[in-house]
Amino acid sequence: MNSALDMLPDHALLSGVQSELLNLRGLIQEDLGEYDLGAADYAAAMAAAEHVGDERRRFAAETNHAASLLKAGRQREALQAFEQLLVDARRQHRVRRVSATLNNIGQIRLEMGDAAGARECFRDAINARPTLPQGDRGETISLFGLGDALSALGDDESAEQLYLLALTTGITAGHYETAIVDYALRSQKDENKDRAEYMGLLADAYGQSSWPQKAVIGSQLADETIRAGQEEEGRQLFADLLEEATARDAESLECLHLRTSFASALAGALGEPESALDEFQHARRHVQRLLARTQVPERRAELVSEHFSVYEGLLALLVGAPDALGLTAREAWGLAFDLHEEAKSPTTLARLATIPLRSAEVGALLAEVAPPEGMAFVSFFCGSEYTYWFVIGTDVELRAERVRIGRDELQGAAEELRRTFNGDPQGFPPLAPIRPRSPQRRSIAFLDLLGPRLTAFASFTNPQTLICVSPHGPLHLLPLHGLPMADGARLVERNCLTYCPSLSALAPVLRRNTPLPRCGRALFVGVAAQEDPNPALFQTDGALLEAAGWSVTRFTGTDAQPAIVLDALRTVDVAHFTCHGYTDPANPLESGLVLSPHGTPVPPTKHIRRLSVAQRSNTLLRPSELLDLESLPALLTLRACSSAWQAETNRGDEFAGLTRVFLQVGARSVLSTLWNVDQESSGQLVSALYSRIKAAPSSPLWTCYWHAQKELLGRSDAPWLAHPYHFAPMVLSGDWR
Repeated sequence: MNSALDMLPDHALLSGVQSELLNLRGLIQEDLGEYDLGAADYAAAMAAAEHVGDERRRFAAETNHAASLLKAGRQREALQAFEQLLVDARRQHRVRRVSATLNNIGQIRLEMGDAAGARECFRDAINARPTLPQGDRGETISLFGLGDALSALGDDESAEQLYLLALTTGITAGHYETAIVDYALRSQKDENKDRAEYMGLLADAYGQSSWPQKAVIGSQLADETIRAGQEEEGRQLFADLLEEATARDAESLECLHLRTSFASALAGALGEPESALDEFQHARRHVQRLLARTQVPERRAELVSEHFSVYEGLLALLVGAPDALGLTAREAWGLAFDLHEEAKSPTTLARLATIPLRSAEVGALLAEVAPPEGMAFVSFFCGSEYTYWFVIGTDVELRAERVRIGRDELQGAAEELRRTFNGDPQGFPPLAPIRPRSPQRRSIAFLDLLGPRLTAFASFTNPQTLICVSPHGPLHLLPLHGLPMADGARLVERNCLTYCPSLSALAPVLRRNTPLPRCGRALFVGVAAQEDPNPALFQTDGALLEAAGWSVTRFTGTDAQPAIVLDALRTVDVAHFTCHGYTDPANPLESGLVLSPHGTPVPPTKHIRRLSVAQRSNTLLRPSELLDLESLPALLTLRACSSAWQAETNRGDEFAGLTRVFLQVGARSVLSTLWNVDQESSGQLVSALYSRIKAAPSSPLWTCYWHAQKELLGRSDAPWLAHPYHFAPMVLSGDWR
């Protein structure tokens, strides 16, 4: 393909051919897992097709590019790209393109959990399609997709009818191989289906399929054969498929997927844990080679997300069954720690130009940074079925455990927490924000039920000491310090918890060893949005800094413009923002704090997504702009609503949020909020923190922060402050000293 492109003369009339070749090369790059290179080819293909006005090839390139975003796990970006394609197709009255794009949007909505939205997309795709006597491939896709949507909505009977209709339509239209493969893969989800009949269907599909579909359907057939009690036959089928895939291309994604499936079967029904460990490690090395080749930092987390089952399978063996592997528990825990740290925050580590921390190095780091009272590091890894935690401290050797809490349960708790505390006026039924003086009237039982399981690590740490926690996945969105332990007490009553994206990402921050100034220069920025009913509440926090002994520079209202604030940040030790925050899940470095736009007396809107690119640039103070500063404030306080809230982009632990990005660009410590805080109680917590910093200049930041939290818990004159809504929203991330 490269040779063909190199030989192509540079002539306008051949731009269409060039576009076709670039599209094909992009697809090949995707098959090799090189999505960033594929995206570059699609962009070039679009430009070549546009040069000669070839709408068909331009649409193909745009569709391939949008699909590559989906394959890379970037669902929100893919959805935006396909929605724009849909607008263009409708404007041009391209009926087939409308239907094809609706199919793609429906698939994305299914993957994002919006089954009702997906159902409407697939129905619209069917209705938009011109009537053909024998149907076509697109109609088959629509029917299968509509069946998937109905199945997700609980209507399995209608789903099965649609699957059969899709199978019939596909066979009639001459797409026998793909139709029967699609039907067979969906039928495996039906536990009530006659297994012998299903195996026959799989065997028929396997006999009719060619590579690479043969690899997919063969893997399912091998699994079903093992399930039927024919272990040796299923094992041999896996081995044969893997041998063929290796002979074709040992670096192909088909080979990686087959090896992962084979390893899962070995670890499960085949009962060969040592062989499973070897195959999973082989697959992991394949993933590492893919990571080494990628040139785009964001792609690293996407790759981990795509092959998450490799790391999850390894942890299940090492933490769940170390004896069966011939390893001691400590040997297995050390390997598991290294693997989980390798899979956490890969994009952040790439941007920080650092490598994953190994278990053998954690003790040395603790010796450098632990306070005299001692401390512990706790790191989590959220899998589909289990959540794993690792604890290592000054008084405890590395230990690993797992609890049966899956990622979906944690994600559900995080979403329910956000709805419970922030309210959901647009939801059904609508829910108003929580009442600050009576938060106990709204149940948080869903959160408290998680507590004893997620806080079990505390029994291996000493009371009254510091615990630095590295969450993972949806745990980033939950206040671990506010959860109850087995005895019913909140964890914050026993220990102080600070947070970090991963221990590997934290290590460079800790090694800078820059102490927090206890007096000196501070910056206060207070900006209310147009939609805020009481703007004055955003402009008073400067007094808290002054009371604690800092010399304060203030910028409030329309004076707080991004360029002015950025310049002021160069010369201060502490910066305190009371404003709104904006998180861009598609591009984290485009996230920012909502300040006043230059050249207008009108306050900013908090609905940043409605602004144009130019308007956003004029309104947001982005963390990326801090990269050019020689030094950053030692402490950034973001008393902005939900400033610590993060949007998940994929399972590679890359959450797009302000806190992570500020730490990424060099901030030492960040104090931010998990939900929309109460103005009064959050002000009291920050005031107590600053007062402690002034009153006890020799005390580390973590003890000041912890005492401020406990001060709210112990207010007998205001018992509502003992509710997690009040004492738990503000989290300290980064350096705690």
